Amino acid sequence: VQLIRNGAVLQQVFSGANGAYLFTSPAGIYNITATKSGYLPNTALNQQIIADSTINVNITLTLATGNLSGYVRNNSNNILQNALVTVDGTGFSALTDITGAYNITSVPIGSYSMTASLNGYSNQTKTGNLVVQGQTTYVDFSLVQLGRFVGRVIDFFTLAPINGATVNALQNGTVIGSTTTDSTGNYIISLL
Repeated sequence: VQLIRNGAVLQQVFSGANGAYLFTSPAGIYNITATKSGYLPNTALNQQIIADSTINVNITLTLATGNLSGYVRNNSNNILQNALVTVDGTGFSALTDITGAYNITSVPIGSYSMTASLNGYSNQTKTGNLVVQGQTTYVDFSLVQLGRFVGRVIDFFTLAPINGATVNALQNGTVIGSTTTDSTGNYIISLL
């Protein structure tokens, strides 16, 4: 927090954990400016200090934010509606609209990893996405559609569906996907 008079910084102090600060200065009219990394600075203008008195000047700082926008498409460049785009490690996310676009607003400034996901597609994560105060950062995603095995498991003699059977997809003897059949004997194994 700075005490300013006629454009010159006369004193600078740090606020306490509760945000309180204290200047001791002669009577006069001052500007008081508060700054903090990640916030927009704010100044209380023309604050009159009277001799042998204490005045209370509260200054509100606003979190510095920007926006994240872009498109989510598949590997054939077709739009993907209802894909979920998340700013990893935060509560910020958005679903893509019918044009495949998303917009996440009021994200605190900083560098973030982001992930796009949609059922039936592999997730894509992009790192180092820099959010700048008052600006929009554009981040596009391209998701690869998963391959899948679908089928039904039935009893050899009665042809009745078998619930709870384990189905494994193997490649060169290694399990690359596994699932359990549902009550109708059906299963789906999604793979890259």
